[in-house]
Amino acid sequence: MRVFPPSRPPCRPGTLPVSDLPAAARVYAELPYSPVTEVTRQYHLRVYERWCAAVGEAPWPPTLEGLMRFAAERAQTKAYFTVREHVRTVSMVERKRSGVDLYAAPAMQQLLEGVKRDHRPRPVQPLRRSQLDALFDFRPQRSAQRVGRGIALLAYCCGFTIGEHVRLRVEMVRFAGEGAWIEELGDDRPLFYVGPARNPDRCPVRALSELIGTREVGPVFRGARCRSADGSFRYMGVERNLRCLGRAAGVTPLSNDRLRLAGMIEQSRNIDIVRLAHFHGYRGIEGFADLLGRHVPTSVAVWKRRRGRRDRNL
Repeated sequence: MRVFPPSRPPCRPGTLPVSDLPAAARVYAELPYSPVTEVTRQYHLRVYERWCAAVGEAPWPPTLEGLMRFAAERAQTKAYFTVREHVRTVSMVERKRSGVDLYAAPAMQQLLEGVKRDHRPRPVQPLRRSQLDALFDFRPQRSAQRVGRGIALLAYCCGFTIGEHVRLRVEMVRFAGEGAWIEELGDDRPLFYVGPARNPDRCPVRALSELIGTREVGPVFRGARCRSADGSFRYMGVERNLRCLGRAAGVTPLSNDRLRLAGMIEQSRNIDIVRLAHFHGYRGIEGFADLLGRHVPTSVAVWKRRRGRRDRNL
């Protein structure tokens, strides 16, 4: 019988502050974070400090009891990964100062495991027709808004996820006639065709052409903020440009998921749901049907009736 080793704890609490480390190790421990990471860290620290001010507690030095109350309260409305990053960022600051790792404390890990197991994010709501009209009728004036408009059109018309926005490069796009072919976007979408829209102002092919310009290689969204060393577009950059566009157009909160879902609902009224699921990279039709079933039950019911008749005839 094979014996599996016991699961390893996430980490052990630190014992030394940075000031007590050897000089060679302290040089690396005191290196600054990258600009993108520092922006994210400051966000988590601001949220924690605002919570402390609201409840009348001193934020520094943090205590395990106070940090657990903060995590439990944030878990009422935020997803597990957000709560975990709140706690981890605050704990890293304290560990650097005193060597005490609050994040690795057993009580904190039990709380986070409970949040991960029990908390489910609320399902996203699609954009309404009036919001879509306001968004796409808006004429961007700033470069970030123009990039955000391209992201919005690709999310709405093509169903791009944030990861697919990140991976998209100029050499993957091939224009043919009025449309465009995109290759090797992922294992589930190795090759697919993007057709033109009747309204040129809402055409994803035109948006792609404007974003690419005359370039032959490189990431499509190279002019956006928050890039990595190789120039690829970061997740936070996608969200930032969408928020910028949403604020300017008066459509808030604007997210990539809300745009994707709104586009799927619109397309499902005119396209067979099986073909639509394959176009968007879904291998399981059941999950895709359940996703749309909350918003377009007629289309999904028709698909399920057709599937039932087909199964009975086999």
